[in-house]
Amino acid sequence: MVGFEAKIKELCKRSGTTQKQLYGAIGVTDAGMRKMYARNSCEVALLEKIAEYFNVSITDFFGIETPTLSDVRNSIIAGSGTINDGATINRLIALLEEKDKQIARLLKIIESK
Repeated sequence: MVGFEAKIKELCKRSGTTQKQLYGAIGVTDAGMRKMYARNSCEVALLEKIAEYFNVSITDFFGIETPTLSDVRNSIIAGSGTINDGATINRLIALLEEKDKQIARLLKIIESK
């Protein structure tokens, strides 16, 4: 994971939540979180709870930026405004290929846990 403790602190700050509030909401003690911070990792089930608590994607904890539907829409609009434009189609294909790569990386990380 990319800076697990830093990411938790950033999400707490952004949402106006204290770390103790988070720990209580996900059912983890201070000591348990300190161990996870030291390892820079946690169980996938707990990571899912944290992501749900902050309403973020689990991929946010791996430094993986996945294109969203909005990204794809903006990519199309940035072209000629038509899907028939070759450059727009190439941008769309590149976005989809990158998303596939990121999903594959995430699956490998999950499988290794």
